[in-house]
Amino acid sequence: MKVERWIAHSGYLFISLAAHLRRRRRHQTYLRRSLILLRKKMQNRTSKSRS
Repeated sequence: MKVERWIAHSGYLFISLAAHLRRRRRHQTYLRRSLILLRKKMQNRTSKSRS
């Protein structure tokens, strides 16, 4: 699916962005919230592909 490919690509972008923002304590709470959302998306994607 194109959507899954986009999610995977945005995941890689987010990881690189997270590494950049990690130095700034100001964004830490927002980063943590986004990481949780991303993790849920990834779990949903893997569970859907398995079943």
